[in-house]
Amino acid sequence: MEHHSHPGKSHGGRIFGFVLILLGVLWLLNRLDYIIFPNWLISVPSLMVLIGLIISIKTKFQRVGPIVVTLIGVAWLIRRHDLLPPEVSYLFWPIVLIAVGIIIVLRPKRVDSDKDDFSGCWEDKSSSDELEIDAVFCGSKKQILSKDFKGGEINLIFGGTELNLSQADFPKEVVIDVTIVFGGLKIIIPNNWELKTQLTTIAAGVEDKRTHDGLQVVPNKVLLLKGTVIFGGIDIQNH
Repeated sequence: MEHHSHPGKSHGGRIFGFVLILLGVLWLLNRLDYIIFPNWLISVPSLMVLIGLIISIKTKFQRVGPIVVTLIGVAWLIRRHDLLPPEVSYLFWPIVLIAVGIIIVLRPKRVDSDKDDFSGCWEDKSSSDELEIDAVFCGSKKQILSKDFKGGEINLIFGGTELNLSQADFPKEVVIDVTIVFGGLKIIIPNNWELKTQLTTIAAGVEDKRTHDGLQVVPNKVLLLKGTVIFGGIDIQNH
């Protein structure tokens, strides 16, 4: 038996939902020629900018993932509509990558997180109590060994991560904030943990693929996933 719980949306999540509804209505009216908007206004890069700004404001610009999403969306719009002189256009994406890298490198670090947790494009084991992973145009694997795990943050931008929590432990509900844009996250957890999600998803999905084998859920062993997934997915497995 699978244990999924979808808590009620927060106030910020409902605002985000209403924004998406409004955007969808305007897009529909534009397609039906009732209202005419420029093509750049209703597009995937514009949606990335909007979502990035909403999440950044909601989190008081303390998370690097939404800022990177916003930057990529703005860069995409600039490049897509040829707003740069031809002589510098071919330098555009390298400059964007450098800017994204600078943002990630200069971001404030969590006090208890691993100092080598930046953009881990390798396999790593960690005994840190807090998690912080940024995978931008790369992939990573990480296994958490802490017996007092406090959750953390995962940002995937055109990247993927496998997070193994099978050896981790914690005294009560633990929260992982995720921001995924064109990426995938695989999380390995024991069968008897309860999974809860409070995610905003766009062209994305979350699937619990564990085989529970009749095991009873351990009280207080709750993994709560919060955040935003755009054009990506999250798989929960037990192996």
